[in-house]
Amino acid sequence: MVMVIALLITALTTAARSTDPFQGTWKLNAAESKFAPNQRIRSQIITNEVRRDVIKQVSDTVNANGTAMHVEFTGKHDGKDYAIRGLPIADVISSTRIAGDAYVFVFKKGGEETASMRIFFFNLGKTMNITQRIKNVNGKDAINIMVLDKQ
Repeated sequence: MVMVIALLITALTTAARSTDPFQGTWKLNAAESKFAPNQRIRSQIITNEVRRDVIKQVSDTVNANGTAMHVEFTGKHDGKDYAIRGLPIADVISSTRIAGDAYVFVFKKGGEETASMRIFFFNLGKTMNITQRIKNVNGKDAINIMVLDKQ
């Protein structure tokens, strides 16, 4: 009986972990996040819908001065460029799974890289950690570390 329960728990855990970790709605935990000067975000809600190997993402962000931004893209974790709408610094985005629950996203405008993100999932898929490298207004790299909680 114990063996049957252990096998069932293992099967359920594996089934739960086999879903794409991006699936669902994520909310910025501003208190746990760290931003470079002039990069602060007040709030962000990201909703991901994953079907087979395609991810559709809708992101609503409010920056420190109250400006709202609505961003959308649909793509795969295959390293190819996909159109992104609503993001002033990019017209395409690519995503690559680098290991387990770790991903790299690259943003480009006019073929030139403008930002990148490394994304890792923790706490049994309930926490998303994003390390973002983005060019600031002076053209230098700024680093932001964002923590998002699954809703």
